[in-house]
Amino acid sequence: MTRLAASLAAAVLFAALPGQAAEAADSYETTLSGESEAPASSVVFSEKGCEEECNAASLHCDGSRRISFDVADVPSKNAAAAITSDKQEIAVKAGGKTFGFPIEELRFVELTGSWDVSGHLFTDPAAFTAALAKAASFKATLGGQSLTLPVTADVKTWAAACVK
Repeated sequence: MTRLAASLAAAVLFAALPGQAAEAADSYETTLSGESEAPASSVVFSEKGCEEECNAASLHCDGSRRISFDVADVPSKNAAAAITSDKQEIAVKAGGKTFGFPIEELRFVELTGSWDVSGHLFTDPAAFTAALAKAASFKATLGGQSLTLPVTADVKTWAAACVK
């Protein structure tokens, strides 16, 4: 029921917002966080040259090796398209393989009129982290919106810590 309500709200209230084009991986920088909980439990992707409020996406790994992927500031049109599609997931392509992160949460951001979307990987985390390690960048697609994000030393550190 929550997905239906979010879908209706997105479709009715904000359907007119434009989609975002894919941006180049070199327009993002990465930061590790969560060292106090577990080594490199998160890696955050932010727009280069922008202060704190410019997070585009993040990867998280909890103590049980469960990986989640968050995409920030998703236009309502794209969030509605993602949750009304057959797969309802964030598709992440890395190292020639595609991994589905089924959507588990949508959070409306009143300040921007956009959505933060979270999905979790239910397949083998080692396969995903190995694919990241082989790539220079990876592409995340959600409801017609794509982000091409860099695989930096931070991402590789995060991936190695996640599968330990």
